[in-house]
Amino acid sequence: MLLYSLVNYRLISNQKGRFTALSQNKKQMKKIALLYFMLFITATAFAQTKQLPTWKTITTGIQLNTSAEILEELKEKGTTIPYYGGPVKEVLGLTNFSEAPQKLDLVRVSFDQLNPQDDYAGYDEIVAAAKALGLTFCPAEVGPMLRLQYLDQPADESVTIVMEPIYYSEYQSSYIYSLVNTTCGNQGKMSKGLKLNDEGSPYSHWANFVFCRSSAQ
Repeated sequence: MLLYSLVNYRLISNQKGRFTALSQNKKQMKKIALLYFMLFITATAFAQTKQLPTWKTITTGIQLNTSAEILEELKEKGTTIPYYGGPVKEVLGLTNFSEAPQKLDLVRVSFDQLNPQDDYAGYDEIVAAAKALGLTFCPAEVGPMLRLQYLDQPADESVTIVMEPIYYSEYQSSYIYSLVNTTCGNQGKMSKGLKLNDEGSPYSHWANFVFCRSSAQ
């Protein structure tokens, strides 16, 4: 009887050992599978981003460090601040500008490239879709700097700078820079302008977005 019990105990112990080992192997396999999946997602996003061409390369840190200097330069370049453009002057005063010159590679994508299944999307959805492609925020200064350097903007085009929104306490709203070239006044004259989009504004198929290409790319 004792011998039987010992044999039975060893058989049960062996089975438990095999079960424990099998469970550990399954956990390890799951971890490995998850790791490969994350590597695949990262590689896919990197490949997709590499396929997106650099749209423009701009220079920041060009000795324009205050909102007054920016506004004066915008005026000299023939650009405007539309009456519907929001508190641009105030937000310019809250924008950080680089002191040293640096070049930034910009990538431009359309709404349909980022959100093809929906007719409308919020800013957070646009940002999430872009991050999945490996794209990054632009520094806020890209808005006014690009306006100064993008003087051949086509008519009726609007381009939104994807950036960390700037909060303006008086209006209790956060804003994003946008570049437009629209009809101004009764004479039908086209005017290149710098305006603001409220962070909560929806976007649709007409929208275009500008991101920075990661330095690692």
